[in-house]
Amino acid sequence: MAATKPILVVTGSTKSGKSHSIEYIDHFALQPPPAAITYRSALREGTELETGPDDVAVDLVGQTGRKAEEKPQPHTNQKKHAEDLAMWVLGELVRDATQQQWIMLDNFQGEKLRPDTRDFVVALADRVTKGVFKHKCRLILIGFDRSHLTVPPGWVDEERISACAVSHIKECVNEIAGRAPVALTVGPLYDFATQDLPAANGRMPELNTRLRGLLTAIDLIAEVSRTSNTQFAPAQFDGVLASTLEGLPPGDAMLPEIETRIAELRDSAAEVGL
Repeated sequence: MAATKPILVVTGSTKSGKSHSIEYIDHFALQPPPAAITYRSALREGTELETGPDDVAVDLVGQTGRKAEEKPQPHTNQKKHAEDLAMWVLGELVRDATQQQWIMLDNFQGEKLRPDTRDFVVALADRVTKGVFKHKCRLILIGFDRSHLTVPPGWVDEERISACAVSHIKECVNEIAGRAPVALTVGPLYDFATQDLPAANGRMPELNTRLRGLLTAIDLIAEVSRTSNTQFAPAQFDGVLASTLEGLPPGDAMLPEIETRIAELRDSAAEVGL
């Protein structure tokens, strides 16, 4: 964590999954013990002209649980106001902070982005490389045009996201299946992850949920097998996993349902003395 540069720019083609990378960053940042506290702000399509720097700044500070009474007042100099807002936001984030503070800005790009909002992002990038902020904060820009930044290149990391290919999904499924204590039949697991995925913006989140669900199910079934008096044979593990994954609800309801089903499996194993 200490070796990372204070600014990360994530780029990639349209629909490559740039925005979804925020979910992965959140996932790894929040692993116990939490490596960083994350704050995110996404510019929704169609709101570019009505979303100014004050709106973004108040949103970020609000996520700390603090109110915006001390927000800098508008200045006749647009760039000066952007700098004041950036200093206010970073100051609020590091106040009494013992962990890394990561700001994630998504979709702040394109011709519709307000110039004053762009100035605020540039000011955040400039300030996050100075003083205490460069040690305690990180700015992650999803899709932002790096050419607008005024900081030296040595302060910036760049990650280019490529579109998710079939080979990537198969590799991920194989890696997850490898966590089981027995050799699993991988074909049905790949089908579970990929069949009938929603279109457009819901595709990547649902794929991620299914892969997480598959990982959770395998880990929990392996735990039941390991802690019982008899271990599942490969065919038994395949069967239990298939029944666990059958008919699951999509989205946020999937993981709790998997955990419920495995809890019932654990209880039934205990009842028969396994």
